[in-house]
Amino acid sequence: MRSESQSALSRFSVMLRSKLRRAPTTGPPDACAPGGPSRVEEIKLHATRDFPDRSQDVFPRAVRPATTYLLTRRCVLRQFLLRPSRETNQIVSYCLTVAAERTGVQLHAFCAMSNHVHAVVTDIEGRLPEFLQYFHRHVAVAMNASLGRTENFWAATQASVVELGDSNDVLEKMPYVIANPTAAGLVRSPQKWPGVISKRPGEVRRSRRPSGFFRAEGTMPEFATLRFEKPPQMAHFDLATANLLLFKSISMKVHATRVWALKTRRPFAGPKAVMKMALSRSAATDETIKGRNPKFAIGNPEKRQAAISRWRTFLLAYREAMHQWVRGVRDIRFPEGTWMMSRVHRATCGPPALCAA
Repeated sequence: MRSESQSALSRFSVMLRSKLRRAPTTGPPDACAPGGPSRVEEIKLHATRDFPDRSQDVFPRAVRPATTYLLTRRCVLRQFLLRPSRETNQIVSYCLTVAAERTGVQLHAFCAMSNHVHAVVTDIEGRLPEFLQYFHRHVAVAMNASLGRTENFWAATQASVVELGDSNDVLEKMPYVIANPTAAGLVRSPQKWPGVISKRPGEVRRSRRPSGFFRAEGTMPEFATLRFEKPPQMAHFDLATANLLLFKSISMKVHATRVWALKTRRPFAGPKAVMKMALSRSAATDETIKGRNPKFAIGNPEKRQAAISRWRTFLLAYREAMHQWVRGVRDIRFPEGTWMMSRVHRATCGPPALCAA
């Protein structure tokens, strides 16, 4: 498994180096104007002057310990391949639990919709790429075996990884994740969602290894335990207070959706209808083609600008280091947070001053 992943990362490195050779030397444009609304907004960064063909380029991602993210990954063609069922729920829950156990990633909120997954996590040890690879790969192969498929399970685009800031940002995204089935018009409340969904921090779940794909004599444990933790941004709240704030925010989103459904006379589909939807069916909502991918969801203007500056500095330092690397310079230092070049090609990283805000 490790040799296959390293081979895939090596191919990605070759692709990235070929694109970096064609990239001009000017820096990325300003991502957004200073200030902005007080509500949490999606900061849609782009660097078209550094990477002209944004539809094909993959930006390197700075991976730093103790960072909280909103993660999203959708199924290929937005098909309902994750339609809730007993077997699907067991596969998703088990793979999520084992991935978190093996990489040290903390889960705060999670929801598996019929054609995509959402999660709010904190990458304690700086191993987010390992978590994403482990979870997505095992879900894909186990679900394909369950459904009798052989094609891609996930969409070819990268998983959406949006960095979150303080407790206000986390309290904006955790209810978004948990209330997603209701906001989509599928069930009247998150508790009625028949798929895998978290309830609150402090919740503990035990998953058993699914039969049919994972071998009993293999390396995967028979049982795995997952605890949904309180986000570090809410460390100043006790668990009861944090859950109360989360419950109020979820209730507001659910109430707003119910009011909208009543005004538009659109009833909720209900759990039974959700479980009967065809696997080949795709989401009916309009899809934005080749749109900008948000990098941050940070409401505080100062913290938002610091995150943007840190991201731009990382990109420029990474590009310069990569230019030197492809010319054969092996003592070049990549910026702090570089993951693939460090893990696969054993490149050195630092100093921290390169990535200071």
